Amino acid sequence: MRDVYIIGLSLAAGTTLFSWALLGILLKYYRGFFPLDHPNKRSMHEQPIPRGGGIVIAGLFILGSIFFIPTWPGIDRFLLALVVGTLVICTLGWLDDQKSLNNLTKLTVQLIIGVICVALMQPETKIYLFTGTMVNLASIILIPSLVLWITWIINVFNFMDGVDGLVASQAIINAFVLSIWFFCSGDNNIALVCLILGGATSGVIFFNWAPAKIFLGDSGSLSLGFIFGVLAIYGVTKYKMPVSGFIVLYGVFLADTGITLLRRILKRERWWEPHNQHFYQRIVRNGVSHSKMSIIVVIANSGLAVLATLQVVS
Repeated sequence: MRDVYIIGLSLAAGTTLFSWALLGILLKYYRGFFPLDHPNKRSMHEQPIPRGGGIVIAGLFILGSIFFIPTWPGIDRFLLALVVGTLVICTLGWLDDQKSLNNLTKLTVQLIIGVICVALMQPETKIYLFTGTMVNLASIILIPSLVLWITWIINVFNFMDGVDGLVASQAIINAFVLSIWFFCSGDNNIALVCLILGGATSGVIFFNWAPAKIFLGDSGSLSLGFIFGVLAIYGVTKYKMPVSGFIVLYGVFLADTGITLLRRILKRERWWEPHNQHFYQRIVRNGVSHSKMSIIVVIANSGLAVLATLQVVS
């Protein structure tokens, strides 16, 4: 077990260094590779900033995950779903970064990928809503619920990607916490995959923290949302981790997006259209800096991560 921890830490550190170096080289010598994000009425920045840095995270995560597919039998279908899904969602996000795609097109692709991934994973129908509270859901209820979950969490991360370092910092915390959960469940393979994700994001955050030199873009935020959504399904259905644990771990993002959506629906606004009414956006507009906003959320998410871990590993 000690050897696995050493491998994991070395993998995370190596991926961090490689991610940092790769994005640094791209920004210095191939800056034109990234499209510019020009300020608009919903933006939280005032100058054009390159976007699409999240493609480095998704790319390293995909390459790292591919290595594990033929190595350890038993997780190949899950990793296949994770790799193929991340590749498609990252491509979708990159195309959206280049030239904004129609919302219906993006939603349709997300739903299709959700269906394919759930079909590949073949999740068990017995799940724990809370520790000690198990339910056995019929496939006709469970499968559509999981597809909707994947689609929703993809967009949750996208909605929250409006402040420098906010999504990247949460992804780092979530990735390392999930690695602990899977280590404790005996799945060293997926734990190492989570460490690759955490390392890749740690390298990118050096350039994404305020003042950001590059944004994650949809290629980053959509991919991260997809990955964390699928990891949650795997943990809940494979290892009977309580659903509540993931809800708490992702709690800051879920609460902000969920409450904001509900408020807009109740006010009869066009809730499906882009907006700037999230709580974090309003706080920044009231004078809190990007870095302070991200630090506040990091502190909140760290506390929630402890509470979530107590539920999962108890």
